[in-house]
Amino acid sequence: MNNLLKTYKTLESTLGPNSIESFEIVNTVHDYRLFWKPKKVKTVLLAESHVYTSNSDYGSYLNPSYLKLPRYPNKYVRFVYCLGCGENAILNMNIPKNSGAPEFWKIFYSCCNKINSREDFKSILKSKTEFDIRIKNKIKLLNSLKDRGIWLLDASIIALYIPNKPKPSYKTIDKCINICWDLLIEDILVKEKPRNLICIGKTVEKVLNGKLNKMFGHNLTVMPQPNARLKPEDRLEVLQSYFGLCNQ
Repeated sequence: MNNLLKTYKTLESTLGPNSIESFEIVNTVHDYRLFWKPKKVKTVLLAESHVYTSNSDYGSYLNPSYLKLPRYPNKYVRFVYCLGCGENAILNMNIPKNSGAPEFWKIFYSCCNKINSREDFKSILKSKTEFDIRIKNKIKLLNSLKDRGIWLLDASIIALYIPNKPKPSYKTIDKCINICWDLLIEDILVKEKPRNLICIGKTVEKVLNGKLNKMFGHNLTVMPQPNARLKPEDRLEVLQSYFGLCNQ
């Protein structure tokens, strides 16, 4: 049994089979993550989890003619590495409330570019750039992250948040993240040996307590969640700091 399946089975037995996504969905998220993994990981962006993907949404496919990415997964999941997330025009059917993850795209862009204002993000945003050009820009950005050794990793392999549902209890989040750390995530970080880790969200850092600090020391940085309530100028300052951290 591979480590991903072993971790999933442990979560399933702990939380109950009806409270988490199917393994097929979790495995597809993993496939997207591996597709964009750099040959040499230098900086890990450690987030909490992807967003819950229903079985009906998972039935949607990406049109490969738009992407021209050999061996790229083609099933829809609510995960930023899936280019169908937020982009219904790529899919064979419309996904309701497929808003995507624009705040994570801003983080990705900030990792590779020095930011001066919010206008700098227009090349990857729906409201600012037309579809065909925007998709090409997103692919270019993902390749740039890969070339620079920047990789998004989630602390939980299962979705911790279901759209329009209450946030899970801290106890549940704590349990999920620690199971994933013990059975999978720690081993990945030990194997990849990234130079530094940026923890996106204080909850992950709180749950893992001293484990991240022990592994990364001064090379650990904790950032606010992308949807944290910040003043526009403070949010911009946070995004501006990503470039320096990722290009040391």
